[in-house]
Amino acid sequence: MKTPREIFSRIVVGILVASITFGALTVSLLTSNIVFMAVFAVITALVVWELATVCPAGMCKNPWVLAESTVITLGCASIFFLLDQGGDAELWFIGYLFLVIFATDTIALGAGKLFGKPRDRPLVECSPNKTIEGFIGGILGGAAVVMLAYRYADFSDWQNIFAAMAISMTILGDLMASKLKRVIGIKDFGEKLRSNKYVGGIERFIASHGGFLDRMDSAFFVFACLFPALLFQLIARS
Repeated sequence: MKTPREIFSRIVVGILVASITFGALTVSLLTSNIVFMAVFAVITALVVWELATVCPAGMCKNPWVLAESTVITLGCASIFFLLDQGGDAELWFIGYLFLVIFATDTIALGAGKLFGKPRDRPLVECSPNKTIEGFIGGILGGAAVVMLAYRYADFSDWQNIFAAMAISMTILGDLMASKLKRVIGIKDFGEKLRSNKYVGGIERFIASHGGFLDRMDSAFFVFACLFPALLFQLIARS
């Protein structure tokens, strides 16, 4: 069971990663998509590095490792496809989805700790700390973002529908990463990097609080689920 200090530190790191993401998006809106593209490329490289360091050589063909690798690949492809469109609308949509993801993930974590009740059996075997209160809090947090965007923003119907679906995708992405951690036998994805003397700066700080992949697992899953829709859109245009 995570301590209040661990919960708080992970929320703080989640906010830090969200700030980096939205800061890059804001600069990109004012200048060029290349800024967010560069920032996300660095985050992706760190995520792949984390996964490579915790995954034993003999487990590279494990179905869960392959599944997470596929999710990261398709998630990156979706984001870079949207960025390649070069318009502000695509950047706003990326920001919208990230806001839904971070709201769902962070509020679920906080609600689970504040209101979660102990159970005789884990609610989810692959992630014993998950609680029904956390799930409800995350769903309500994500739904609040979608409702505000629907009321005050100018997103298309399909974008709002996908954003609503992204709430459940965020939860599934988190559970998938939790299952992978149990299969590998680690507590978090930053575990090996904390003891690496060559790691410093912000990566060491984030690795000490779970790692980049722990903060971005749901985002990669959501954008991976978006890939078929973008592929269909690309085929329809050609």
